[in-house]
Amino acid sequence: MQEAHWRLLAALSDGLPQHVSQLARQVGEKPQQLNGLWLKMPGHIRGLLRQHDGYWRLIRPLAVFSAQSLAAAAPGFSVELLHRHPSSNDVILAQAKQNIASVHRRLCLVHEQTHGRGRQGRNWHSRIGECLTFSFGWVFDMPQAQLGALSLVVGLACHNALAKLNVAAQVKWPNDLVVGRDKLGGILIETVRTDGKTVAVVGIGINFVLPKEVENAASVQALFQTASQKGVSAVQLLDSLLNEL
Repeated sequence: MQEAHWRLLAALSDGLPQHVSQLARQVGEKPQQLNGLWLKMPGHIRGLLRQHDGYWRLIRPLAVFSAQSLAAAAPGFSVELLHRHPSSNDVILAQAKQNIASVHRRLCLVHEQTHGRGRQGRNWHSRIGECLTFSFGWVFDMPQAQLGALSLVVGLACHNALAKLNVAAQVKWPNDLVVGRDKLGGILIETVRTDGKTVAVVGIGINFVLPKEVENAASVQALFQTASQKGVSAVQLLDSLLNEL
């Protein structure tokens, strides 16, 4: 997809109706060009659009950000937004190996992660809009051996953030977030030691909408639908997570 497609998708990602003239201004295109842009969206997204009296909306929110909405959700972090990348953890790890100090409170969010890693080498692939996938770096003045509880601390922070949004998730040791037997998300922490400091790269993936290609999965939006409650946006979800973390 081209940048105009991403701007259009980000503008609609909260699921609220917007007039085509407003959308066109945000995208930087003419209103009559929007239909052509939409036809080139991925198949699992195209069918979500509803049009009525000049207004467009998606039938469910998606985890898609603009540079502005990402910065607003992550105050205190330097942020990088990538539309497609093998792994957000790899981005921060590569930067840490060049300059460890530069990755403290450095956050990378990836819309489509193609080769994410879980425990024991398992792959984590996220399609556009389905999963909130991000990593951030944190520098510690202590050896890796003293950070053994970090995974638990991160898991509990995610649990508390979700609870504040009325998402009843549990932490399944050592790095899964689950709802009953269904997986809601996962955490992967990788560390690099250099110059007497340790950088922890914390990678988090949470299903925002239910991934159709994954069995035994839960999602934030599906849980709100089950409870007949108003859902949250991906910006609200990320903001809540980072506040707890």
